Amino acid sequence: MQKPEANILFNQVNVIGRLCNTPQKQFTSRKKLFTRFLVKSRYKIEAFIPFIMFGKDVDIVCTKFQQGDVVAVTAQISTRENKQGKLMIDFIVDEVRLVTKSKVQFPTEDKFKTIVALYDKDVVEGRLMKDKE
Repeated sequence: MQKPEANILFNQVNVIGRLCNTPQKQFTSRKKLFTRFLVKSRYKIEAFIPFIMFGKDVDIVCTKFQQGDVVAVTAQISTRENKQGKLMIDFIVDEVRLVTKSKVQFPTEDKFKTIVALYDKDVVEGRLMKDKE
């Protein structure tokens, strides 16, 4: 007889890849929070894998992650039939972790960092010391 853990492991998908889109918050017809995102994975072949995420972590993913970030996703495979009777396969996210941030920076963030550096006490004191020399 198989242990229940074996079925859970069999139904699990682990993917590391780049986000193809920035996750956006959405609501189901029953007002349940969710997001969808696409991950481009590259092992032997390039694959685009769609994921669906529900729950409290949706807020974190939608605010912290952006297109181009490398993420590690653990998901469960869920199957269903659509209205036409065709088999649909969904990848429901259990966990998503950020591996590396995208190197693309938005200009507003760069401006903010520059402004903070202008008023940073240590940086200002360093500039004043250079001016005195």
